[in-house]
Amino acid sequence: MTTPTTTNIRRWLERIQADPDTARKELVFLAYRRVRLLTAKILNADFWRLHGRTDEAVDASMDRLLQALEKVTPNDPRHFFRIAAQHIRFALLDIVRLEDRDGPLGRVRMNGAESSDSNPRVEPEARGPGPATEVQHAERLSHLQELVKLVEELPAEVREVVEYLVLMGHPQWETAELLGVPITTVQYRWRTAKAMLAVRARQQLPDLFDDA
Repeated sequence: MTTPTTTNIRRWLERIQADPDTARKELVFLAYRRVRLLTAKILNADFWRLHGRTDEAVDASMDRLLQALEKVTPNDPRHFFRIAAQHIRFALLDIVRLEDRDGPLGRVRMNGAESSDSNPRVEPEARGPGPATEVQHAERLSHLQELVKLVEELPAEVREVVEYLVLMGHPQWETAELLGVPITTVQYRWRTAKAMLAVRARQQLPDLFDDA
C-alpha cells in the first residue's frame, strides 16, 4: 500500500512557513491517499470504486485534519503522524457509522442477522477468498469499529506503534527510526498490541493487522 513517507512529510513541513496553504494541503493529501487505500482494503473494494458515502466520510475527516493543521503546525514527522493517525481513526469510525445507517451493516441489523453461521444466505464457499457477502461484510465492519475503539484504549507507546504500522503503513524499521528506539522494541510493542487487542476483542484480528 502507498504510505505517507517520512521524507515527503519532512519536505512539506520544511515548506510550511514559506507556503503554508500548499504545504498543509499536500500533507493532507498524503494522509488522504492512505485512508482511501485502507478503506478500500477494509471494504474489499477497488481504490477508485468506493461509493459516495465512503468518499463523504473520508473527505469530512480530511477537512478536519486540514483544520487541525491550520491550528497546530507539527514540529516534525512524528508529530504530524500522531495528528494524522487520529483523524484516520475518525474516518474509519465515520465509515462504519455510515454503513451502519445506509449500507450492508444497517440492513443486516434490520434483518436480525447476527452472524454468517446463522444466516442461510451465506454459502460455505463464500468463506474463501473473494468479495465478502453482505453478512460477512457487516461483521467485518462491526469488528473493525470495535478494534478502532480498542486501539484508542491501548497504552500510549503501544498505540503509537499500531498507528505507524497499521494506520500509516510504515515498515517496522522506519517506525523504529521515527520513535528513536531499536527495532526489537517496536516488534515487542507490536506483539503486545496484537495480544491485547485479540484478548479484548475476543476475536481473530483482521488481515489488516497482518501487513505490518
